[in-house]
Amino acid sequence: MTRKLSRRGRVAPIAGMAVVLVMGLATTASAAQPFTEHWDDDFTVVHRAGSQDFCNLPFVVVAHVQEFGSFVGHNRGPAGLFYGAATFKGTTTWTNPANERNYRDEYSGTDRDLKVVDNGDGTLSLQVKQTGPHRYYDNGTLAFIDTGMVRFTLTFDNGGTPTDPSDDGEGQFVSLDGLTGLQQTDGRDFCADLVEFLG
Repeated sequence: MTRKLSRRGRVAPIAGMAVVLVMGLATTASAAQPFTEHWDDDFTVVHRAGSQDFCNLPFVVVAHVQEFGSFVGHNRGPAGLFYGAATFKGTTTWTNPANERNYRDEYSGTDRDLKVVDNGDGTLSLQVKQTGPHRYYDNGTLAFIDTGMVRFTLTFDNGGTPTDPSDDGEGQFVSLDGLTGLQQTDGRDFCADLVEFLG
């Protein structure tokens, strides 16, 4: 989960996952100029049965992600720290290849950095606000809708250059800071849902 320039966090604490997927293109940007990027990602990850990194399920799960979006970022404030904002649209589908059952998240929205703090220890903290709907489908049937606003905090190793995001390291989810709107997955166990919908 290497931090990209966009610092985008595809975080789903509302689905009980607490998983951060950072999207975007790793491109060097001038610290003095606004930076713009567009991405169009399409990739697949295979999670083996019993994977400790993914729910420890008794069966294989194939995750397919398709996402596109645009990002604009610039340095601002007295410390010249880098702030960004993005719009995005995507789909993540989890499939059990043994029976072809699937669980799908269709989402779109915006996110932006509300506050960036140089912690003085080689790390940065970012508070991010994300808005937009997630629609979850159990084998093609709408199961849950989450819509509204989510605020969360991430930390990143700044690579020794707090004003340059191009060399930042691994992102870590710190906290869920705010959640408003309709949240039908709130309180659900994502891994238990995968067992129910894919098993």
